[in-house]
Amino acid sequence: MQTTLRSFQLTGFSQYPSLRTVVLHDYRMLTMDFPWARITTLVISGSLPVAADDLLMYLRAIMQCPSLQTLNIEPPDLLPLNPLQDKSFIVTLPDLKYLDTSLYLMLDHTSLPQLERARLSTDDLVGRSKQCQQDFIAAFSRMVSCSQCALRLKCLSLGKIPITKDLVPLLLATKSLEELDIRAEMAYDCSANSTFGPVLKEDAQAMDIIMSLVDILEIKPGEDVSDSFLPKLRYFPFPSRSM
Repeated sequence: MQTTLRSFQLTGFSQYPSLRTVVLHDYRMLTMDFPWARITTLVISGSLPVAADDLLMYLRAIMQCPSLQTLNIEPPDLLPLNPLQDKSFIVTLPDLKYLDTSLYLMLDHTSLPQLERARLSTDDLVGRSKQCQQDFIAAFSRMVSCSQCALRLKCLSLGKIPITKDLVPLLLATKSLEELDIRAEMAYDCSANSTFGPVLKEDAQAMDIIMSLVDILEIKPGEDVSDSFLPKLRYFPFPSRSM
C-alpha cells in the first residue's frame, strides 16, 4: 500500500524549543511540523523515489531554515531531477558553513555567503548522464561566485567527481583553501591482451588536469609561499587511480 504525504503531517514538534538538529530518512517528512526557523543542522536522505520535478521541494525545504549551519542532502538515486525553469529563484542561507551534497542542481539556486567547508560527491549519481556529473564543478564554481564566499572557503572535498577544466579556475578563486581532497575515479579499460588496458581517454584528460594542478601547487626553491597558488594549503592527499 502506498504511503501518502498525509501520513507524515504530524504536529507538536514545533513545541520543542531546544530542537536544533533534524535527520530525515524519508524526504516526505519535510511536511512535518518542526521548528524550521531554529534548525541549525539538516540531513535529508532516503530510499524512496523522487519525482523528476522535486528539486523545488528541496529548495523550499531549506528556504524555511534561515538558521542552518550544516546541510547534508543526499537524494535517492532513482530518478534524475529536472532543472528549474526559473533561473532567478535563489535561496540564501546566511549562516551555512558546511555543505555536503550530491544534488548539484541545487547549487545554481543557492547563495551561501558564509560557506567554509564543502563536500561534493557523485556517489549517488550512478546511472545518470556523464554530462550531468561533469557539470558538478562548474555549478559549484557559479555558486561560489554568486555567494562571494571564495575567500571564506577553507575545505573542499570532491568525491568521485569527474575532473574537468573548470577545476583550476575554481581553485584560483579560492585562495583561502586549507584542505583540498580530490578523490577522482580513474578507470581502466581492461583487455584480454594485457593485465590492464590503456587508460580511458576521459580519464587520461582528467589525470593531465590533476598533474597540471600538482605542478601549479609546487613551490619552487626560494619562492615566497604567500605568492603560491594556494598559500594556506596544509592538506592535499595526492589523487590516485582506482580500478
